[in-house]
Amino acid sequence: MQFRRLPPVPPIAAKARSALSQRPWLYWMVVAVAGLTCWWAVQSALAAADRRADAWGTTRTVWVASRSLDAGDEWAVKAEEFPLAMVPSGGVSAAPTGVAGRSVGAGEVVTALDLSDAAPPTGWVAMALPRTGAPSLVPGDSVVVFGNGSEVCDGLAGPTVESDAASMGGTTEVWLPPDCAATVAVHLQAGTVVLARHT
Repeated sequence: MQFRRLPPVPPIAAKARSALSQRPWLYWMVVAVAGLTCWWAVQSALAAADRRADAWGTTRTVWVASRSLDAGDEWAVKAEEFPLAMVPSGGVSAAPTGVAGRSVGAGEVVTALDLSDAAPPTGWVAMALPRTGAPSLVPGDSVVVFGNGSEVCDGLAGPTVESDAASMGGTTEVWLPPDCAATVAVHLQAGTVVLARHT
């Protein structure tokens, strides 16, 4: 029976092993350098995570539907912390009471437009939009504003003013988030605004 001879230890590896056996402090220095390298890598990863968290800014408590709700259902919500960048316009800061004013999907942030006694949030802009082509609306209805065939934003219907001219159809006061009011104004000037009602 023949045994295969193992290949000789490379000269460099042999010299390194010899050096470490003759100088124990060199071994411990290598261990220390390896440990410092691992510590630096961990700290760098933690710092990067902190920077990503800071990029989202501060958080805010919002109320999220814990299940799918239809209009008229009693509220079932839970409090969660969301980055400000993810909080929709009109997100409520207090737990809603009573019943939902419209359908809300599970996990959706509850906004002022979802409340049955919906009122315009502070800072929203009231605009008079044409009734032409719009469905029947009553104050408090949740509406969608379209411009040139594309959805612009959600709003809240206010009082309706009927026009004396049958061809004009009157206007409806609609409360809008300030960040979309300017866009709606452009479509209003161009005559491309259409109102629709959330159901």
